[in-house]
Amino acid sequence: MTEPDDPFAVLTTPPPAFSPDDVDGLLEDRFGLRGNLTSLDSERDQNFRLDTPAGQRYVVKIANAAEPRAVTDFQASALRHLAETDPAFPSPRIRPTRGGETSVAIEDAQGRAHRLRVMSWLDGAMMADGNPGSLAASMGRCLARLDSALADFAHPGDTYTLPWDISNAQLAAAKAGMIDDASLRRVCERHFEHFRSAIAPSLGELRRQVIHNDFNPGNVLVDPTDHERIVGIIDFGDMLRAPLVVDVATAATYLAIGHPDPRSEIDRFLSTYEQSIPLTEQELALIDDLIVTRLVVSVTIGHWRARQFPDNRRYIMVTQKRTIALLRQMTGE
Repeated sequence: MTEPDDPFAVLTTPPPAFSPDDVDGLLEDRFGLRGNLTSLDSERDQNFRLDTPAGQRYVVKIANAAEPRAVTDFQASALRHLAETDPAFPSPRIRPTRGGETSVAIEDAQGRAHRLRVMSWLDGAMMADGNPGSLAASMGRCLARLDSALADFAHPGDTYTLPWDISNAQLAAAKAGMIDDASLRRVCERHFEHFRSAIAPSLGELRRQVIHNDFNPGNVLVDPTDHERIVGIIDFGDMLRAPLVVDVATAATYLAIGHPDPRSEIDRFLSTYEQSIPLTEQELALIDDLIVTRLVVSVTIGHWRARQFPDNRRYIMVTQKRTIALLRQMTGE
């Protein structure tokens, strides 16, 4: 597939900024839908919640102009594959157009092309608003189920370069100079060098597949009356093909952030994940290093993007304080 020359393009290109009026006509004409649109937060795309007069809810997602069409198609195809492979898995369902397409073109005032797609809305409370620690076991089982369902899925758009892919951490390493705190910057730079020399060479030997790549509390919905029960997994926008252990380490990282006993949470999560998908000795040996890699990538990209988009600084930096605390705890610095 053809990729943009700059792998950071999806993070530097301003998110779409369509008004509800811009979207209304297209939804009715192409999807047969109309209703009230409410803006939702997003890192690099533009999202709305659509409430129809009949009481139905959908997510309307407009992709960043820098996202290749093949990647948008890959994400939609992955959700369709998931629905077919594990119909009971609580993920969004693609709402096709009247003509059966998974997305449609929409052009902004500057003439930039975007892709708009519609997905089902999932009800539930965000795990991030509850007690993440209570969900380590449920997260382990749920991610293993998701990884099992995606294990045999392939698409031409699944191999692309994304700065949030920690198996390509050298991309984020180039932005470490954007961290103002000299001590924190040195911690990140030392680990990036460790990744380059000791971790990256091992990753090529590991099993690879399509992974969610952002299995974090903000993307996990729970039953409002039972926070032990996961009722939805959302935001498949960072999916790609990578070592399977990257998915595991990423999820473990977010369970550990802000937890008073991160090691117990990581171990509990891993033990339940491995009940379904046992990890190899080589994969297990890399978990801690990959958790630290996710932390330094998150710190680096967070600081860099906060400079790029100061108006969106609150959303970008929402977890940085706790992320930095865990990074210092795990590195002893």
